[in-house]
Amino acid sequence: MSSKSGPDGPQPSFPEGKAGGTERQTDSSSGCIYQTPDGQCGDPGSTYDIDGINVELCHGHMYAVLEENNLDRSQVREGGQ
Repeated sequence: MSSKSGPDGPQPSFPEGKAGGTERQTDSSSGCIYQTPDGQCGDPGSTYDIDGINVELCHGHMYAVLEENNLDRSQVREGGQ
């Protein structure tokens, strides 16, 4: 678990240990899985493969996850499987 505080407060970690505001979800109908201080974002999103991890994120939170994990856009594939 990351103790890093960001603009939305402490963020839970990726299952593989990278910092980020997501939790592993298998039900993609729940929308964007980014965790905010008020709970899961839930906005409509797309499925992305980010550095080998499939997540459903809205456009804005996809970029937040990239920034939090020091990744660049080339490490993201839309429509992850």
